[in-house]
Amino acid sequence: MRERETATEMEQKLKGVDEMVKKGFENLAGEMKQGHTENYLEYLAFVSRFHKYSHTNQMLIFCQKPEATLVAGYRTWQEMGHQVRAGEEGIKIMAPIFR
Repeated sequence: MRERETATEMEQKLKGVDEMVKKGFENLAGEMKQGHTENYLEYLAFVSRFHKYSHTNQMLIFCQKPEATLVAGYRTWQEMGHQVRAGEEGIKIMAPIFR
């Protein structure tokens, strides 16, 4: 069983995620300003596959795994009849909060 994260650990993770998203959008904007649109077009095609995700999660997935076609949790993969290989690591996404 996993131990609960401390508030400091959670803050550090959130800061890292925030930096990754910010850097991703800054890179796209910088490339666009220089007239390079190839990566931006790839991002748009990517976003069209993940339209149900937030902009933050879209960028997180794109930064970590731009070739992704489907994202799911461990148990969801198992329910779909797949087994995650030993040693594989997941990607970071923000869990939705419903209020």
